[in-house]
Amino acid sequence: MEETNNPQAKKSVLPIILIALVALLALFSGFLGWHSLTLQKKLAACANDTTGYSKLHTAQNDSLTHELAGLTARYDSLSLLYGGLDSLFKAEKDRIVLLETQLRQAGNSGSTVVSTGGGSKALKDEIALLKSRQDDYIAQIDSLKENNRLLTLDNIKIKSDLEIEKDRASTLDKTIADLNTTIEKGSVLAVAHITADAIQVKGNSEITATKARKANKLRCCFTVAKNTLVKAGYKDFYIRVLDVMGQVMKSEDGSSGEVTTKNNGTLNYTTKASVLYENENVETCVYSFNGKKAFEKGTYKFEVYYMGERVAATNLTLK
Repeated sequence: MEETNNPQAKKSVLPIILIALVALLALFSGFLGWHSLTLQKKLAACANDTTGYSKLHTAQNDSLTHELAGLTARYDSLSLLYGGLDSLFKAEKDRIVLLETQLRQAGNSGSTVVSTGGGSKALKDEIALLKSRQDDYIAQIDSLKENNRLLTLDNIKIKSDLEIEKDRASTLDKTIADLNTTIEKGSVLAVAHITADAIQVKGNSEITATKARKANKLRCCFTVAKNTLVKAGYKDFYIRVLDVMGQVMKSEDGSSGEVTTKNNGTLNYTTKASVLYENENVETCVYSFNGKKAFEKGTYKFEVYYMGERVAATNLTLK
């Protein structure tokens, strides 16, 4: 082959080469544009994902913060209702404050408490544990309230039964007291008959006198009535003789003294008679002397006392 040295031929090849270079440049420019557009789309998608993820983190942090606020509010209500458990509730509320601080720190750093990281999961689990523990406290309080309600009902019933028993016991005590009073009254000797007169002594004989100047002594006789409830034996009766001036006369044999009564305190008596009682009617007489003095005209009073009570009384008038 012969080498072509024609200048005209060389000029026809040059435009083809230029066209090829321009086409290659255009193709490269298009590839760069497409690659740039693809990269921008990926960057935009990545930005959207980051924004959504951040919003999700914020929403979840806010939800947990709201849960903690709810726990705190419930503990505040429980503290008002059950002041005795305030120390227990305070410890729980202090733990909630600590968790709230950790949540704020996580929000400021842009992290999330719901990620799979160990620390974040532990924080969420701690909140769940606090909520579970609070529910358990409330359940226990409700159980105690129910038990207290049942105990209150039992206590009311017991009190009611006790009041009924107290009323029965009171009624029984009154019945026993009345019975004892009846027995006590029934076991006291009574004087069935009492008389008083003045005696004039003539030699070895005694005659009844109606005039004061003729009387040498006063006599009081009474009959102790039969009472089978009283044990046999000597029974002491105290006789008070009051002269016309209302003064208690003293016995010349020295048997005067004092007797304690149930209603009038301590009284002076004239003489004492120890009567042998044998579950039958028994009559006894006592005498009151006036020494060498003559009796005065007027009314004399006679009173008989037994076991602190006056059981008989009568009057005698001398002219």
